[in-house]
Amino acid sequence: MTEKKEEMQRSNREEGLQSIRKRIEAFCAEVTSKFPECPFVVDEILVETGHPAERILHHLEKRPCEVVVMGSRGHGLLKEALLGSTSHQVLRRPSKPVLVVPLPWKKD
Repeated sequence: MTEKKEEMQRSNREEGLQSIRKRIEAFCAEVTSKFPECPFVVDEILVETGHPAERILHHLEKRPCEVVVMGSRGHGLLKEALLGSTSHQVLRRPSKPVLVVPLPWKKD
């Protein structure tokens, strides 16, 4: 791979991660404004690449959190039986309590 191509890939990856981070920050701000009586505290927003369940489990071990809240869309029994969803993989090896919240499924 040429050096220029590698640099473009790094730049595109970083732009994508920044875009995701901004969307999460906007979501947090929206929830806070809609529900002022319910404090919504965000200490840190992490956006990483890698295997999702492994990255989550890594941070569970390293961070002083009390509970992890995860969304789950559930794409059906067959897919989850064959592949396993991220939330199910995290639930199999928890070191801390994990709360899985069902999210509405949207067809794209």
